[in-house]
Amino acid sequence: MVHSNGHLIRILVIDDDEDDFFITSEYIKQIGDSNFQIDWCYRYNDALELIRKRQHDLYFVDYYMGARTGLQLIKEANTQEIEARMILLTGKGTRTIDQEAMQAGATDYLVKTQLNAEKLERSLRYAIERSNSLKALRGNERKYRSMFERSKDAVFLLGPELEFRDVNEATSQLFRCPKKELLSNSLLNLVDENEKSYIATQIKASGEVNDRELEVITTDGERKTCILSLSTQTDTQGAYFLHGLLHDITHIKKAEKAALQAEKLAAAGR
Repeated sequence: MVHSNGHLIRILVIDDDEDDFFITSEYIKQIGDSNFQIDWCYRYNDALELIRKRQHDLYFVDYYMGARTGLQLIKEANTQEIEARMILLTGKGTRTIDQEAMQAGATDYLVKTQLNAEKLERSLRYAIERSNSLKALRGNERKYRSMFERSKDAVFLLGPELEFRDVNEATSQLFRCPKKELLSNSLLNLVDENEKSYIATQIKASGEVNDRELEVITTDGERKTCILSLSTQTDTQGAYFLHGLLHDITHIKKAEKAALQAEKLAAAGR
């Protein structure tokens, strides 16, 4: 069953054929234990405007929409990052349309001639569950992106050759280099010469570098003392990358050196 927890599920059927809308809505009404509000729209531009307003929870989109198609509507909505739950309806089912629907951003794909209340209920449930999962995932992505961007430490992603793939603002400030230029550079080009072989060896042996104190070199030649940490991560395609962090301790080292010098001078005075 599609569980609405007592909440109204607002559905918009986008179809230029009123008879097809009636058939689809009747199947939806046969789904028990849920509370639905079913609306109809038969014009492409009106449908896009309604999707922009985000007044519905789920959309059934007919493949043929006069001069344009439901696929175009789904693509246009997703291009504008509306993140709507959309199920494509078509008179004929082909593998090509199925693939195109998924690539366009459709949550599911149904053939009208095979439609019944059971299939609609399953599709609705899947669309809602998948949408909720995606919302949670995107929420986490936004949260961690915010942490990434706001960090006072230099946080970055590296490719297999230790080339920069992504950097936060603190990384650009540390190396005094715009993000665009860093993304065409490698971490190995910005560390002390003696550290290059150590980093490469550690990554090959264990896949990580833990709290290594070293000197990095800014693009204008200044040397800064930092603590480097690197760890290997794997993406959904199985390719690996490195998550890196540099904590600048230059000011701490300078303070320690100044304190030591002061102690020496005090001892000499005594």
